[in-house]
Amino acid sequence: MNILNYLKLEKAEETLKTYNLGEWDNICDVKRTLEALLKQFKDSYKENDVNTIKNILLTRIVNLSVALDVLNSLPADAFTVDQVFIELEVERIKLIRKMDIAQSKRKENIAEYILYLWQLEDLLRALQFSPEAIYSQLVAPREIDEEQKHIYLLWYLDIVNLLRKEGKEEKGHLEHTLHLIRDLHDLHLQLMKLPLGEHYRTTVAKLEPELPRLQAVWGKPGMSDTELCFRALYAAMLYRIKGDGENKAVSDTLEFISPVIAELAAMHRKVEKGEVDLFKE
Repeated sequence: MNILNYLKLEKAEETLKTYNLGEWDNICDVKRTLEALLKQFKDSYKENDVNTIKNILLTRIVNLSVALDVLNSLPADAFTVDQVFIELEVERIKLIRKMDIAQSKRKENIAEYILYLWQLEDLLRALQFSPEAIYSQLVAPREIDEEQKHIYLLWYLDIVNLLRKEGKEEKGHLEHTLHLIRDLHDLHLQLMKLPLGEHYRTTVAKLEPELPRLQAVWGKPGMSDTELCFRALYAAMLYRIKGDGENKAVSDTLEFISPVIAELAAMHRKVEKGEVDLFKE
């Protein structure tokens, strides 16, 4: 659960800075202030019937709960506020050196990671970005302790905030995923001309006659063939999930798309791990 612990530290520091009014001398003052705020928000949450306000209060309650959990886990000698922030940084550095869940998925199979995030984007939209709905549908069913559930909720809400920040509340994919696809396309271009890509070129050659059909359905000006393949794969995933049958352009070309993306993702993993040198003669 390293990704959860890392997010917990990030959120705790953010919360401490948000509510720091310059009046705290030590960690005891910090705790008393946060506990008072937490009680205030919990009471307001119970009394309020407006969903928008309840969602804001729920987010604040989760953030304060996480911050208090972190403070209670710090060493006893972290007494001053400055020492608290030093301890938070130390713990963050430790966690950065370990593998977190999302990064593990990314490094093992970058293609699956991208498709996973795209599916999560649509799930969050379907839940209308509501913290309560996200918690009940995506977090509560998990067989984990309450502390970990809080962190999962924060992670989902961070993705919600990114979608809003990028103006993609209704449609579109996070720039992070599109950047990864651009990286994969750069690798694709290298493999299309380097000796190491001989087998990959053979795989791509089987797909190339089918690309015009895919372009006609999902293509946009400036879209790379690699992104086009990802959009087709995701469409196929959605067709299966919804049980609506498959688009013929997808069903007829999936057997050619999947091997290309699988081989590209595998090569990406080997390059990142230093197992292959693209430019070695």
